[in-house]
Amino acid sequence: MLTICKLLNTFAAFVAGLLGGTFIILSFFYIYPNTVSSVYDNHQLLRLGAKIDVISIANTYIVFTTFIFVTFTILMGALGMWFAKWFSVTKEKEIRENMRDFFKAIDSDSVLAEKFVKGLLEREEISDRLQKLVVARVEEEIKARESEGAPIDFKSDTVDGGDNDES
Repeated sequence: MLTICKLLNTFAAFVAGLLGGTFIILSFFYIYPNTVSSVYDNHQLLRLGAKIDVISIANTYIVFTTFIFVTFTILMGALGMWFAKWFSVTKEKEIRENMRDFFKAIDSDSVLAEKFVKGLLEREEISDRLQKLVVARVEEEIKARESEGAPIDFKSDTVDGGDNDES
């Protein structure tokens, strides 16, 4: 929002500069009317009854309108690149904030967490990946316990496979 306000402020300053410059030029011709008449008398295109070279006027018009269109095109291209960069930065920030909010919601709501896990496990590539991770972890645990020399009891009800309190 702050960037849009800065952009509008810059545009307003540009328009104010144009209006101020136009006012100064018009007030100069109003204050010094003889200067205006001497400009009309000395300029080929502004003199009454002067023969005007139509081709040179058309060429000048074409050149100046081309400058205006090229300047406008360059400005619009630069503005488009700036907006693209601004939106990409904003998009990444918004995605990070949404993920942070999502994980907070999962931590606080067990029903939502359960739905999320079920949705993940419905996808085949995720369930395959999870199975590979579990198998790798179990194999690491078995190798670690075998290297310690402790017997592995797969019949016990405890998670760590250790002592059973059923005496």
